[in-house]
Amino acid sequence: MHLLVIEDERALCETIVRSLRRLAYSVDYCYDGEKALALLGVERYDLVLLDLNLPKKDGM
Repeated sequence: MHLLVIEDERALCETIVRSLRRLAYSVDYCYDGEKALALLGVERYDLVLLDLNLPKKDGM
């Protein structure tokens, strides 16, 4: 399963990503909405974990 984590709090993001990778998930991550849109334009994800309050472009 290929996941995308979008979270602007770096420590929290890294903790989530590390935990998911330990469970054998393939995980990409980014810290803002603009980068998320770029990734979503070129990759296909099974699940996106999205923070609603993001810099540059929010999750709403």
